[in-house]
Amino acid sequence: MRPAAVVLLAAVVLASTGWAEAQTQAPTLKVAVVVRADSPPLLETDGEAARDAGTAIADADRAFRALGQLRVPFAVSASPLWVDELIVAGQTSVYSSLVALATRHPLLAGPYAHVLLPDEGGPGAVLADLGRGRAEAERSLQTASQPILDPPGLALSWPVLETARDAGVTATLARADEVGGEPVAQRGITIVPAEELADANAVPSLVDRHGPADRIAVIVRPTDGLGDVIGALAGDKRISLVNITDVVAHPGPGSVQFAPVPAPPSSYGQAVAGADAAAANFASYTLPGNPLTKVMGVLLARARSTADWRSDWQRGVARADAVTDLAAAQRAFFAVSNGSVTLTARRGAVPVTLVSRARYPVRLRVGVTSPKLTFPRGNTKIVTISPHGLTVTFVAEARSTGAFPMDVFLESPNGRVRFAGGRVVVRSTAANILALVLTLSGLLFLVGWSSRGFIRTRVRRTRR
Repeated sequence: MRPAAVVLLAAVVLASTGWAEAQTQAPTLKVAVVVRADSPPLLETDGEAARDAGTAIADADRAFRALGQLRVPFAVSASPLWVDELIVAGQTSVYSSLVALATRHPLLAGPYAHVLLPDEGGPGAVLADLGRGRAEAERSLQTASQPILDPPGLALSWPVLETARDAGVTATLARADEVGGEPVAQRGITIVPAEELADANAVPSLVDRHGPADRIAVIVRPTDGLGDVIGALAGDKRISLVNITDVVAHPGPGSVQFAPVPAPPSSYGQAVAGADAAAANFASYTLPGNPLTKVMGVLLARARSTADWRSDWQRGVARADAVTDLAAAQRAFFAVSNGSVTLTARRGAVPVTLVSRARYPVRLRVGVTSPKLTFPRGNTKIVTISPHGLTVTFVAEARSTGAFPMDVFLESPNGRVRFAGGRVVVRSTAANILALVLTLSGLLFLVGWSSRGFIRTRVRRTRR
C-alpha cells in the first residue's frame, strides 16, 4: 500500500474513533424521577371509601413494592392529605410500603390541603398550609423532608413562590414550559423545570423537547405502568438518571413566566368557611381522639384542595357542603327525653334523661329552667355522655304548689352548638300537705271553740 493511502486510512480511522468517542461522551439529558404519591379523593363526602379507591390503592401498592426493588435514583413526593386518607381508610399495607420508600429516598415537601390561592385567606393561609404539610409528612412518613417543594398540579404563582420562600423552601418544581430546560434562581428559590410523564411511549418525545444538556424533573405516578416508564427512562442512552439534588444544584440565569391563577367564585369561599365552622363546632363537644373528628378534618382539607377544584369549583363547593351536612347530622344524635316527677317534699331530686344514639362519647352542658322552681346547687352541669345515654339529677325546690314544666336545654360546653331540648313536668305536693294540716288544725279549733257552750250546758245540767 502506498504511504499516502496508509496516511489517509489512518486519518479515517482516527476520525471515526474520535467521532465515536465524542458520541459516547456527548452531553445527555439529566432527569430526576419524582414519584408523586397522590390520587383523586380516597373518601366519599360522607367519609366512606370512594367507589374507585380500591383500584387506585391496589395500583399504588404494587407500584410501591416494585419501586422497592429498583436500583435507580428517584425522589418521593407524597401528598400529606393523601397519606392521611390512607390511614383513615385503614390501608395499612400500601401505607407501610410508602413509608419504606420515603425513608430510603429523598422526600420532597408539599402543602397539606393544596391551598395555592393567596386570595383564600391570604399568604398566611398558604404559609400555614405549607408548614402543616411538611410537619404532617415527616410525622406520618417517619423521615425528614428536603426543602424542595412539589406543588400539586405544578401550579405556582409569584405570591405563592414568595410565601414558599418564607416557609424555608429553597427550590420548587414548576412546569417546564414556564421555566425552560435548566433550573434558574428567582427571588431566592431555585425553579426546577418539571413535566408529568404518563407512559413509556412519551419518553422519546420528552428527549426531543429538551436539549442534551438540560436538567429536568419528571413526575411519575404509582400506576401499573410505572415500571415501564422508569425502565424506558433508564434504557434511553440520551438520558442520565440523577438525584433530585443534582438537578437542583447550580441554577443558571433564565426567566420564569407563571400563568395567572383563576380566582374561585364567592360560593366556594362561603362553603369552605361554613364547613370550617361546622367542623370546629363538632370538635368542641367531642373528646380527644374521636375518629370522626379526624375524618371530618380530612374531608374539610380535601374541600380546601384548590389545586383540585380550579377547573370545577362546584365539586369543591359540594365537598364543603357535605362536611357541613355531616356535622349537622351528628347533632341529631343527642337529645333530652321528656318526663315527669312528683316532689313530696319542698326540696327533692329531679332526674333528667339524656339520650345518645352516637357510637362515641361527648361532653355537653345540660341546664334546667323553671319559673316555679329554684335550684340551690345550680341549674347547669357539664357531663360526659356515653353511647348509652346518661341520667342527670338536679336538686330543685318548689316555690308553689301544683304541676308546672321544667325546660331542659343541651349544648356544647362553649355554648355554640345547641341540641334538641326537652321538658320535665314537676308536680309538687308538699304545699298541699301543709295546707291540709292547717285546714285540719283550723277545723279542730272551730270544733273545740263551738263545743265550749255545749260542754258548759251539760255540766250545769249534771250539777242540778
